[in-house]
Amino acid sequence: MPVTLRIETAGNSVQREEVWLTARTDSFSFALPGAPLMVRFDENDVLLAEWVHTKSRSELQYQLTHDNAMGRARAAGMLAAHAAQPSARTSLMESARDDPFWYVRATSITALGSEASVAFLKERCLDVHSRVRAAALRSLGASQDVALAEFFKERFARDDSYVARAEALRSLARTGAPHLRRFLEAARNISSPRNVIGAAAAWALEQL
Repeated sequence: MPVTLRIETAGNSVQREEVWLTARTDSFSFALPGAPLMVRFDENDVLLAEWVHTKSRSELQYQLTHDNAMGRARAAGMLAAHAAQPSARTSLMESARDDPFWYVRATSITALGSEASVAFLKERCLDVHSRVRAAALRSLGASQDVALAEFFKERFARDDSYVARAEALRSLARTGAPHLRRFLEAARNISSPRNVIGAAAAWALEQL
């Protein structure tokens, strides 16, 4: 089975190597002009397979800004284990704000977890893509901070995405704020495709 490896070294040097996998364990070696900054296994994501490629934090941070969209998303997810490190946190925040692909931005927000500040997540709740806004709302909700209840109500009222509005309801319920039943019962009666909002409101009511 042929697999393409993309190897990047300093100076934007890119070297592609096609190898054949013929056994349970294969070993390969290549001559390179310097230490690799990124090794991309299956560069074009053509294999139907699950695989693990252990990388250092610096390799993942490089990949987060130099790989294709799926590679950047994979790097963001793997950087979750390093999010407490300042440099990794900065890389994830920049990706969450600036990556051109919404899925990478959303994955970066999720990877930040509790390392993302409330101010930063509130900013990301205004992203142009609804899935990114939903990811930011979900991360805020995970804090279970009652002080965010009014913010979630405001986002529910103002957001134009059913997906983001539903996430706002779920996050609102997680705050444990008092006197939410009437608000959630009203939301449960709002019509939406596949009853996205109604289902979220029903779930939120069960949490009270």
